Formats: sequence, C-alpha cells, structure tokens
Amino acid sequence: MAILQFPVDPSRLGDNDEFIALNSDYSVAHPSDDTSRRIVEIIEFISRGDSSTIPPENLHEPFVLRARLDTPWDGKDTVICKAGYGKKATEKLRKEAQIYNGKLSGLQGICVPWIYGYYTGCTAEDGRLSVLVMEDCGQPLPRSFNKLPQRAKKLMLQCLINLHKAGVEHCGIDDRRNIAIRPSETNMCEIRLVDFGDADDDHICEVNREFLEDSTEPNFDRVGCEEIYQVCMESEIWDMDHVTFYDKAVPVDQLTSAENLLEVTNILNELKEHEDLRDWEARGAAQARIDDYRDWCQDRKCWESTPLFS
Repeated sequence: MAILQFPVDPSRLGDNDEFIALNSDYSVAHPSDDTSRRIVEIIEFISRGDSSTIPPENLHEPFVLRARLDTPWDGKDTVICKAGYGKKATEKLRKEAQIYNGKLSGLQGICVPWIYGYYTGCTAEDGRLSVLVMEDCGQPLPRSFNKLPQRAKKLMLQCLINLHKAGVEHCGIDDRRNIAIRPSETNMCEIRLVDFGDADDDHICEVNREFLEDSTEPNFDRVGCEEIYQVCMESEIWDMDHVTFYDKAVPVDQLTSAENLLEVTNILNELKEHEDLRDWEARGAAQARIDDYRDWCQDRKCWESTPLFS
C-alpha cells in the first residue's frame, strides 16, 4: 500500500520534524503508483481558508499547499496537496476527491489536474487528517477574466463546458484562484479548473457549445447555462456590437461623432420636453459614451498583446 509521509507541523517543516504516515484510500482514489513518498519541503501555502494567520491544523476547512517530494511523480518533484484536519474538513475533501475520480476522471490532465492519490490517517492532537495529492498545474490566473487574450478566454470556457457536460457545476468559478494556468508548448497556455469543494455533481446542463462561435453577445437562451453565461459576461468574450445611450441601442458603427450619435438617436428633440437638461449636456454625454467605447476597444487590444507569463 502506498504511504504518504506528511509533516506533523506543515507550517514549520525542518530536518528534524516528525511525520505522519498516511495510507492511500483506494476506495476514493487509486494512486497512480504504489511508491511511498515523503514531503521534504513546503514551498508555499496557496490557501488557508479565510485566514492566512491561523495554523493549518486549526482550520475547519481544507487548505492548499505546494510541496516538494523525495520521489517525483510523473517526472515532477512538486505537487499540490489539499489537506484537511477534523471530521468536517476531511469529509468535504473526501467528496471533492470522489468528484475528481468519478465524473471528472476523463477530464484529468485535460481540464482538471491529474490526481495522484488520496491519503488518510490520524494525528495525536487533531484527529482525522486527509490529503488529496494532485498535479501542480501552475499559478492562478494572473488577471481578471476580461483582461485575458481571446484565446485564453475560449480555452477557459471550453474547460468549463466540458465540466458541465460531465455533470459538474463548479459553483466557485468566479474566483480566479480556482483557475490554474501555465505555459504550453503547443498552445497559448494550458488551463486547469481546480477546487471542487463546493461543486454540484448532479448538474444537468443544457449548454449549447455553438455560442463560442458567435462574434457578438447572444441572449441567455443561446447559451443555456447560468454559470457559463456568467463567465462569458465577466470575460467580455464577445465583441460589442452596440452601446446604450439614453436607453437607446446604437450600433457601434454609428459612433463616429457626438453629433451623429445625437442625430441617430433623435435625443435632442426628445429632450426638449425636459427643460432641466441642456443641449450641451447631451452633447457632452454623447462624447463621453463614444470615448468609453473607444477606451474599451483600446484596452481590449492592449490585453490581447500583453503576455500572460513574465
């Protein structure tokens, strides 16, 4: 049986520290091999729940760390460990491991990390301890969805669609820490979705993949799924084909000048009834709306050409 030697005190790992021998739980996740391993270095804590100051063993939620092993996995000596102490955290982690190795098993190495094993045991002071060991897929997204290049946005959405088609709704995809990214030899980047602690694994999705080919924003029914539609809107994946000016939809090709915008919307004539709004104010608002659109286009070009990796 594969064993993972996990430090008794992960926040203070040193040469003379004690380790807990955790056994592989084959019923949850069969390890990728039967080699026993020991964590020799905690490189960094990626997440400690809601606090970065509480010791990991005092948390009631699983925490995440990047670690170095004495024996590499798949030629890599660093892994991501998600660990939990106590009944609540270990049960939550067990469910997450079951999702990875159940409905998401076919997406490992494609849209989610490879799972190397799920290990359980007990500590003298804190009771249950579980550790889910997975592939190190890189760093969290370096910037918000709308500031990603179009190709990266589509890769992210394709992963999310595959997830939903497998019957899993992430329920935390708006947190960019749950999207890992790394350089790719064959594509712009590789993206993996992580952290399924709050996921719904009974999701029935009606998403229509064809919306990814749309150049401008479709209505919700064209997409067919709330979580996916939300990510589409936050990422601004579609081109803007119109703007709204005084509650009127105006095609962007009409934004040639403030005067033209006022003319195509007939705003000045309509505003004659409102004595509190003057012509110069309407012209100023028209120019501001045009400037906003041009700034949006410029920002879009800028983020498209800004490297994802430094």
